[in-house]
Amino acid sequence: EAGMLTPTYMNWHGSSNGQAHRTSRFSASEPVFRRGQAFHITVYMSQATQGGEAFSFVAETGEARQAPSGI
Repeated sequence: EAGMLTPTYMNWHGSSNGQAHRTSRFSASEPVFRRGQAFHITVYMSQATQGGEAFSFVAETGEARQAPSGI
């Protein structure tokens, strides 16, 4: 859609996030975060933003783990 603001690139700051989350030893191809800890990303957009625009970011972590029965 013409004029639509879309992300063109995301920098996951793998090195600094990996150190902060103690996940540097995991694959560098996908970000690995720990629950409850802040992380940094930089999102590059298809065009400059205008003042007053609002953005939302939704993070999904997958299904909640179930505790074993009988505990």
